[in-house]
Amino acid sequence: EARRLLKEALEFDPHSARARAPMKASDSTLASSECSLISYSGRDCASVVGATRWPVPALSTYSTDPLRLQIGSDANAMITSALELHDSGMARFRKGECLAANAFLQAAQDRIRSVYRGDHELVALIVNNRACCMNALGDAAGALPLYRQALERRERLYPATDHPDVAGSLNNVAGCMKGLGDAVGALQLCRQALEMFKRLYSGIDHPDVAKGLNNVAACMQGLGDAVGALPLYRQALEMWKRLYPGIDHPDVARSLSNVAGCMKGSGDAAGALRLCRQALEMWERLYPGIDHPGVATGLNAVASCMNALGDAAGALPLYRQALDMRKCLYPGIDHPDVAESLNNVAFCMLALGDAAGALPLCRQALEMWKRLYLGIDHPDVATSLNNVAGCMENLGDAAGALPLFRQALEMLRGLYPGIDHPDVAASLDNVATCMLALGDAAGALPLCRQA
Repeated sequence: EARRLLKEALEFDPHSARARAPMKASDSTLASSECSLISYSGRDCASVVGATRWPVPALSTYSTDPLRLQIGSDANAMITSALELHDSGMARFRKGECLAANAFLQAAQDRIRSVYRGDHELVALIVNNRACCMNALGDAAGALPLYRQALERRERLYPATDHPDVAGSLNNVAGCMKGLGDAVGALQLCRQALEMFKRLYSGIDHPDVAKGLNNVAACMQGLGDAVGALPLYRQALEMWKRLYPGIDHPDVARSLSNVAGCMKGSGDAAGALRLCRQALEMWERLYPGIDHPGVATGLNAVASCMNALGDAAGALPLYRQALDMRKCLYPGIDHPDVAESLNNVAFCMLALGDAAGALPLCRQALEMWKRLYLGIDHPDVATSLNNVAGCMENLGDAAGALPLFRQALEMLRGLYPGIDHPDVAASLDNVATCMLALGDAAGALPLCRQA
């Protein structure tokens, strides 16, 4: 399917495309966590998606550009083609068709690089946006080098100055780092980006400032500081509401979910549920009657709050609906949202006493996480290890569960060295409870006290 889409992109004719029915692809994405980072592309991309048409100077402007590898009408046609491919790719991205978008952006990247060498703003833009698509498709490891290339190009293009594209690239690199488990490194970059945005848009409401607030909060929450993150999430939500008063907008819906996720993490599941329902209703109005990552994320968030409030029976159908939607959105590929949904359905089944039914889903999720983050420690792998072990323990196999609980604990300690983190505390408790079930109360007691 990817090869077919790439072939179509390479044969793209912008004039005939305007009359062609939109290409349909059965894939799309949105970061699924309740505290997802927001990425940028030129102006916007990834989980926000609002990229505008890149302003194209007159072709005569390009003709004297010292970075040009070739000149003349063929080169001008190549530039125009690359920009049309870029715009077509971003249009597909906005509709959630990430596989198709990636093919068009790959073709745009190849064409623009055949015209320009070195650091050029168009090269940086297209490389950055292709990374956004790869990241949205779950390939954070593949996206990170491209995001870093775009950041380095932009820092050389705009040395020692505040620039929106530099700040946006800082956030994109940070988002990938957080997605790969490095929330500590991501937080530092997000703070740099937020300070830059605040200097650029001093004293005014601006989407980039709202995104920057959200991203710092997301990193803080990922490091276990929900109390510190919540005021920043709320600032971002209030800013989005002022920017888009009285209208449905994806950024408002996403921000509602972020505040709700933080409230739930702080123990206020009832308050979180109200906001999650508002967000889901907004997603459903924005994308009526279609499968969309935002709708799937909204379903998942409502179910999570219901489950936290003890209504596992009511949550399970919503979790299953989100899982089915994500499987349709990402058919036949490993994707973080699918793995997350497998875990959520399993966790809910376990809460309803069906450990035997939950265990196969937990194992599917664990294998998917391991393939997604091959050879690296990652919070989602640790969570999935804990879930498989929890099912095994519930089925009476505490001896088989204990090594997995210990593996998860060691992974989390490595991910959050020297800091207090809720996941480390929970993992200590898991190991201790399992040791207690095996009759080793003396060994369990020190771990319980640490937790």
